[in-house]
Amino acid sequence: MKSGKSEVAQVGETLLRIGDGRLSIDRLALKGLQTALQATGSVSLLEEGTLDLKISGTSDAQLIMPAGGKFGAAGTVDIGLAVGGFVSGTPAQRQHRP
Repeated sequence: MKSGKSEVAQVGETLLRIGDGRLSIDRLALKGLQTALQATGSVSLLEEGTLDLKISGTSDAQLIMPAGGKFGAAGTVDIGLAVGGFVSGTPAQRQHRP
């Protein structure tokens, strides 16, 4: 992944698991200059279920800025993001919602 002059790459193997109607991220790690991010979590693959995603670490600010933005960013950002909730519809239906 690249944004501006900043770039990150996957560290080691990403472990994904499908079972019991869920897609789980057991391990995802990204590393780059001023960046070290980890993600874990799961999402239901069934019509109704839950979402649980956690992303933590430090990121070069350029990586999290929207592409084509009118202002720049510099430095590092500490990230502690947790997203959870209820999802409905199949994964294919979720992609096509407005």
